[in-house]
Amino acid sequence: MYHITLTVPSREPLFGTLVIPENNPSNARIERTALGNAVVDELYVMCRHYPEIRILQFCLMPDHLHAVIHVTRVMDTSIRSVIRGYWQGVKKLGRAYTLSVTAELNSETTNEGSKDAETTNEGGKNAETTNEGSKDAETTNEGDKDAETTNEGSKDAETTKEGGKDTETTNEGGKDAETTNEGGKNAETTNEGGKDAETTNKGDKEAETTNKGGKDAKTTNEGSKDAETTNEGSKDAETTNEGGKDAETTNEGGYPFPIFTERPFIRPLSRRGQLHTMIHYVQMNPQRLATKRLKPGYFRVQRGIEIGGRKYDGVGNVALLMAEQFDTVHVRSIMVKTAEHGDDKELRDYMNSRVLLARKGIVMVSPFISPQEKRVMQVLIQEQRPFILLTVNGFRDYYKPADALFEACAAGRLLILSPWPYDDGKRHISRSECVALNEMAEEFCKYLNGTENGTMLC
Repeated sequence: MYHITLTVPSREPLFGTLVIPENNPSNARIERTALGNAVVDELYVMCRHYPEIRILQFCLMPDHLHAVIHVTRVMDTSIRSVIRGYWQGVKKLGRAYTLSVTAELNSETTNEGSKDAETTNEGGKNAETTNEGSKDAETTNEGDKDAETTNEGSKDAETTKEGGKDTETTNEGGKDAETTNEGGKNAETTNEGGKDAETTNKGDKEAETTNKGGKDAKTTNEGSKDAETTNEGSKDAETTNEGGKDAETTNEGGYPFPIFTERPFIRPLSRRGQLHTMIHYVQMNPQRLATKRLKPGYFRVQRGIEIGGRKYDGVGNVALLMAEQFDTVHVRSIMVKTAEHGDDKELRDYMNSRVLLARKGIVMVSPFISPQEKRVMQVLIQEQRPFILLTVNGFRDYYKPADALFEACAAGRLLILSPWPYDDGKRHISRSECVALNEMAEEFCKYLNGTENGTMLC
């Protein structure tokens, strides 16, 4: 049995959208996108290639996929190779999806920060009619000369010649007005200084096609950017976005290429009861996400909660720190050993006393490590009593408590605190860590019981 998780590393909701009818988490569902359906279909393709594999449960979420699979008999191929093949398949789907998205983005002419390439240039002036400091390019130039026929110091190459030169063929310097001007530039598109002989005068910029710098707007603007779509300081809306990245692959705020850069997570399910727990976890994923969306404050990781000079990261109801009284749950090893020798009265009395204190409104604080401490925590959850759990590992950005702890957190009855940052490789708690957490619980309670409003959230 294996639990497989495929994630979109950017956490963008590419697989679907969460729908919460009437704000009721129990009715939450995921409406799939085309990519989401394709990723699910690829699971069944995997099963057709490997008939030994059965899908026991799966759940598609907006940004990840959970699947519980059963390998019914020994295969020649390892499960890691099988899942690697599945990953390669979804990577192809991701690339195809990205290309389709960027094709749609490329059909637009502007991206964030660029101005309309058809109508404006630097300063927001109309590129069809006006340039910086120039008058109407169709009718007027400096000195009231006709912009259609004359520029300063030169005559229209179509109608006038300077000093009797044929206006049909030459401009200033006797060069062909149809083809070149002074400096060998094309008279169709540029005049002396690279300006348009048809529409601009000396010192002006081409009214039809160019921006500041007087370069041909059909091909380049200052900074070698496309004057068809951008002006000085803007990037080519047709092909590039901020950072000069190719619009065929990425667009600012768009989807990364490729999408699936992280291998699927594979977790063996070998312990008794683990399969049933995982199937339930997968089934309840939409409901848990809906609860987090409706009550974000209880599930957001909060950093730097200072208590008694020590800083913690936390998830849950921070308002529990303002309770009137706190006490610990710490089952001593001597109690357990005495109970193992047949006298469990001291142990039972201590555990019952913790529950009775909780019923009086006292908030219990503990790492709840030993089996006896866990039993006390289960009673607190069943009786819906508030408590604070100290944990050995920190929190990922998308952390959420599991099962019963999740429900207690959603109800505002739980605060989980950790004095240490998250460690992805952390699997077991050491004895020294157990001792440290129990000592923290003791000093935690002493500090809060002896100091009014003794917390500070940084």
